[in-house]
Amino acid sequence: FIVDAPNELWYHKVMRPTLDSLFEFKGMSNCTVEGLVFTGVSSSYVCDKGYYALLSNLERRLKDCLGDRLRHAAIVAADAKNFVVKNCEFRGIGCNGVQLCDTTTRAGIYDNIFCDVAMSGVSIGNATSKWDNPKNRSFAVSVVNNYFEHISYDYPNAAAIFIGISDGSKILHNTIKGCGYSGIYGGWGWSDVRFEPGESVNLRKAEIAYNRIEDFMELCRDGAAIYMTGGNAALTYTKRFNSIHHNYALLADSGHHDKRGYYLDGATSHWDVCDNVIHNCLLPLFTQYHVYNQYTHYCHTKNFYSTTPVDTVGNHKPYNDVILENCCVETESLEKLFEKYPAAKEIAEGAGCDLDLGWK
Repeated sequence: FIVDAPNELWYHKVMRPTLDSLFEFKGMSNCTVEGLVFTGVSSSYVCDKGYYALLSNLERRLKDCLGDRLRHAAIVAADAKNFVVKNCEFRGIGCNGVQLCDTTTRAGIYDNIFCDVAMSGVSIGNATSKWDNPKNRSFAVSVVNNYFEHISYDYPNAAAIFIGISDGSKILHNTIKGCGYSGIYGGWGWSDVRFEPGESVNLRKAEIAYNRIEDFMELCRDGAAIYMTGGNAALTYTKRFNSIHHNYALLADSGHHDKRGYYLDGATSHWDVCDNVIHNCLLPLFTQYHVYNQYTHYCHTKNFYSTTPVDTVGNHKPYNDVILENCCVETESLEKLFEKYPAAKEIAEGAGCDLDLGWK
């Protein structure tokens, strides 16, 4: 700074990242990335051609049958087995943080910090419902105890955590604070499926639990703190095998009247949604019931706590085995909700990561 002109900058560098990805792994097994700090990577495709996005950060001009998404991230891994990223920091990333593409088997994203990431913090699997193609199969993927802040404000169709069709995925104890789109997005497809368990997969044995999601859907409209989509088994199969439980979602400002909290869209099926809390959201719970051939079915919601009214009629459709049981609402304040329902306070206090964020 010049003393006589404090508002003028001199001798400062202007930098533009020239790499789309920093680390790229293909077909590797038993690989761990640990204890590194990533920054500065960008997406030259978007810089040069602009952004024409569809849901889940699809790029409409790409013709890749495996998902039509840019494979740009600080870490990109394709066809990886036993691949782990832990104790890393991702800050000032111009694309995705960690992107696992194609077949992913036994991957783990543990104890990382994602801050100021332009696309998704973590993106797993391809955005497609074609499980018959082995390239689209993800098995036993875990995203556990990570911190996300200010995610997807540059490319707002990207969820903070995206996981496509997957068998045995777990998204546990993550904190998401501020995202342009959905906090957690899982599955693919919006219509009923015909396969029985074992033949094919959208989401099976998925667990989404103990996550804290704050100030979601800052830029987009049709999404949620936790957004699921796609049928998971034929209508003849009635047992539930996926779970969303003990999550805490909250908004500092409820001014956006179309925000949803927990959202089971497009033929979403076979979920137990239990013991979840939401604060200050106008549409705290939504199960799809009014779009033909895309009805939610075989989904039970129990012990749901909210500080805003819940549509108990729209979210309770016994003819589709969509059941809402023990919906607890206290509109006066969050403190009153916790006082009236101690279980809600316990859920909120137990949600999120336990990382030491002293670096902030």
